[in-house]
This record gives sequence, C-alpha cells and structure tokens, in this order.
Amino acid sequence: KEEIFSNTIFSNLGGCITIMEISKDENYLLCGTKEGFLLSYKINKGELNKGKLELRHNLFLHSEPIVSISINDTLYMFATSSKDGYIMIHILPTFNLVRSIHIPSLFKDESEFLYADNVFLSSSPLPCITIFIAKKKLFKTFTINGHFIQDIKEEEVVNSIKSPIVFSSFDFQDYLI
Repeated sequence: KEEIFSNTIFSNLGGCITIMEISKDENYLLCGTKEGFLLSYKINKGELNKGKLELRHNLFLHSEPIVSISINDTLYMFATSSKDGYIMIHILPTFNLVRSIHIPSLFKDESEFLYADNVFLSSSPLPCITIFIAKKKLFKTFTINGHFIQDIKEEEVVNSIKSPIVFSSFDFQDYLI
C-alpha cells in the first residue's frame, strides 16, 4: 500500500483530500475531498505499471466535505457521507447511484443540523448500511433500500470513530467494532 501512496497525483483534481479508502482486493482507491468530489483510482497491478494509479472518475457527489467512505467488496458497492447531511450509495465499478439518504429528514423535530460522521456497509446477515451520528451518540441501521432497521444509543462519550473494523464470523454475520 505504501507504494501506491508514493505516486502523488491528487493535485488539481478536486481539492484537498479529506478521506481515503482502499478496497480489500486493492483494486480501487476512493478519495473524498473538501469540496465534495469523489476521486476514483484504479490500481494497476501488472508488471509494467505496478503500483501506478489511473484516475477513473472525478465525480461531484456532495456540496460539503466528504467525511466517510465505506467500500464493501462483497456487495460491489460503496457509500459516502458528507457534512451536507447526505449519504450516497453507489455500485462499483459503474458508479451508478443506488440510494441517497438525507440525515436531517430522519430527525424532523431537531433544530440542529445533523450529518453522519461515519458510514459502514455490511453484507450479512442482510445487506445494510450503518451510520454513526456523533452529536447524538447514535448508530442507525438501514437496509440498502433505505428502510429503517434499528437505533443503538451509545452511552459513552464518543466524538467519532477513527478506525472501525468490520469482520465476518463463522456463521457469516458481520460485526462492527
């Protein structure tokens, strides 16, 4: 992975990088920017261009900085969340939009503007998306189609989640740590 990041080609393509995520198979590198762009790079693994990044997409997805990206290789999907209050779910590698979720509309009685600080895509036991809202210390889970599943309120003081781990157990269920 260090070889990949040594090839700096991020300038002038969408602004300052706020978040980066690499797929487990190391075929894609997704970068979110301060201006709301998503930069998608294909990672070349052939002997001739080993470790070189090839820009595939430069998409304007959000109107505010992208704060979280989650890639799920099993679902061939990725999700982004931004300070604009939207979560966007797309298909890899076509980048077709599957679903858009607006966080503030989930809290109609709330006067404070909310956004998802972290977003996680899971493939089992059913494909779903889990978001974390730091201001509320709240996890919310939805199906990929946007239907609400469950809330989990965190009692501890949590400002954000820096290094989440999603792992699959022997009974093929995903767990978020």
